[in-house]
Amino acid sequence: MTDTAQQLRRRWLYVPYAVAGIILIAYFFLWQAGAGEMKKAITAWADDQREMGIDVQYDALKSDGFPFFLRVHVEAPRIETQDQRYSWYTERLSLDALPYDLNKLIFSTQTEQFIHVDGYGDWAIRAKDFRVSIANDKTHEWKFAATIGHLNAHRQADDMRVNLGSLLLDLSPEAGNLSTLTLSLATTDLNREVKNERLDLGNMQTVIALTKAEAVADADLWRHAGGQLIISGLKTEIQQSKLSVAGQLSLDNKNQPTGQLNTEIIAPAPFITTLGKLGLTSEKEAEKLAAALTLTAIAGGGKIAAPIILNDGKAQIAGAKIADLPRFD
Repeated sequence: MTDTAQQLRRRWLYVPYAVAGIILIAYFFLWQAGAGEMKKAITAWADDQREMGIDVQYDALKSDGFPFFLRVHVEAPRIETQDQRYSWYTERLSLDALPYDLNKLIFSTQTEQFIHVDGYGDWAIRAKDFRVSIANDKTHEWKFAATIGHLNAHRQADDMRVNLGSLLLDLSPEAGNLSTLTLSLATTDLNREVKNERLDLGNMQTVIALTKAEAVADADLWRHAGGQLIISGLKTEIQQSKLSVAGQLSLDNKNQPTGQLNTEIIAPAPFITTLGKLGLTSEKEAEKLAAALTLTAIAGGGKIAAPIILNDGKAQIAGAKIADLPRFD
């Protein structure tokens, strides 16, 4: 083999490395462009919220993650409504995306969050896993999801603590009917502690559809539009109680829930007692009702299979009131 042929052969050996280098450089510029677009989108969103009367502030925007993923950190984000009824703050919020596809954004934080909700006080929240995402979708238009693990929330005013083992949430418009929102939700190990008293709310999973979602912000509009809350299935375990519910609800002319829920309750006493502790009925009434429904369950082989009827501001099962119903504005 001549020297010229050997030189050509050596040069060909470098071609794959040159191609890889070109691809890496192109990918770097794509990554930089993606980071720039994410920062622009955050700035534009903050400006839009300010125009709507919501104050959005942050200290800086930083990007990292090259080459495997694209991540933008929002340092010290703060959000507060103009009337100061709601506010949120944390030290760092991170946004993740693929450099070549910004149609899905994942928001996460590992720092403590501080939330103020008018009427519910100031809360400090910590979670080992806190991620929410929003994505464009051809079938559903958009999809929202949340994954939360090992959450602890503390309200200093009364030393109330809320603990959550896990939460999985998916929310999106219904395919073919974008005015209906479908929610899938599952929680585990939910409990509340206040004044040395612990209330276990157990595990829950449900699938719920909300029709006429575009009008739900105004109760009158939603009622006149014929809006419904469709519970395809709700299952919860509270201590020994097991509750299964399905049915449809709407609003009456007083904007209070009305409808019927097909229900099965096994060992109803802990469930009814919990309603009293949550303030949905008085604790004295809850004790009497728990005893009465326990006898009814014993007569039914350990369970009650009867509809929960919501009407005229009351929720009743087997002829007994279990809760007073709120009125929506």
